[in-house]
Amino acid sequence: MKSCIILTILCSFVLSAQTPRSTAFADTTERTRTVAEQYLRHYFTMDFDAMGALMHEAITFEDPTARMIFGSQKHEGKDSVLAAMQKVVGSITGMSPDHIRQFASGNTLVSELTLRWSFRSRSGKPVTITTPLVIVLMVQDGKVIWHRDYGDYTTFRRQYEEQVK
Repeated sequence: MKSCIILTILCSFVLSAQTPRSTAFADTTERTRTVAEQYLRHYFTMDFDAMGALMHEAITFEDPTARMIFGSQKHEGKDSVLAAMQKVVGSITGMSPDHIRQFASGNTLVSELTLRWSFRSRSGKPVTITTPLVIVLMVQDGKVIWHRDYGDYTTFRRQYEEQVK
């Protein structure tokens, strides 16, 4: 009987000790989801002013999968990230995401999607590409502080080469 009472007290202590942590996790996850989803909406509509309002001053952006094809690099700081996005995304005439799955966990949001985007080639020819893309965002102090894109540029190149022949 004494063992049952001690076990009950220990279990209630463990459960009560985890409740604040669970609540903090749930609250952080929900705040992350809200901020990150707003940020992504602005990203796909290319609304840089609205994106900038959701960027942490110390944000970093990188697409390591684009390095060999576009020579992209890591950008650090809000001004640098916004300038890079305006330069690259500025040539895009439209983007339309088709979300496959998305989840937030703590301060991180992961979004897997297929992105249909249109732009003009260097020769001025209109091009429309549909590529798989994974975006990972981290939120700190209610702002996006870490943004990574991971695209399937093998698919991109194949579609691009077919259209600019």
